[in-house]
Amino acid sequence: MSSKNSYIHSIGDLWNSGNGASEKLTIKTDRKLGENVKLANDLEATIKLIRGDESIIAIIEKIIAPVIIQCPKCLNDKRHLIEVIAGEREFLMNSPERDYDPFENFIVDKKDMSIDLSDLIRQEIILHFPINPVCSDRCKGLCEGCGIDLNVSKKHSEDCQAINALSTDTKENRPFANLKNIINNS
Repeated sequence: MSSKNSYIHSIGDLWNSGNGASEKLTIKTDRKLGENVKLANDLEATIKLIRGDESIIAIIEKIIAPVIIQCPKCLNDKRHLIEVIAGEREFLMNSPERDYDPFENFIVDKKDMSIDLSDLIRQEIILHFPINPVCSDRCKGLCEGCGIDLNVSKKHSEDCQAINALSTDTKENRPFANLKNIINNS
């Protein structure tokens, strides 16, 4: 892994080329994108940059990101391939005078004439996370009583409250036992 940040791109030549000039950028890196995006291996991105009047427009053509997502049921990590096929952001040369939000407005670093694409890529990857990121449809999760992974082990701890609750008197665990009597008496 190199010390150079792969997400920062110099736009000096593009800016000097005038309005409408464009260039295609390919990024292949294993650099981190923050705490909430763990890469399993190299991320690949193709982004087209277009110079506007007072901005640089970054158009995502494709991002392929093999990420590691934690299953909400069993808490095990699972590798998931995220593919982004479209997205766009505008990097402004100057901060807007009104309604400036540093999380929504991207600004060109005029000192280095560069843009940092890491937030753009990170946000698009997060937007494409699966809605229900379980490791499999058959995931049994963790035992509520002792916390073991039910996908791996069937042996609960001796003091497991979930198993102890099932082994108590069966009448206590029959919430509809008196329903038949209530229906027959009405």
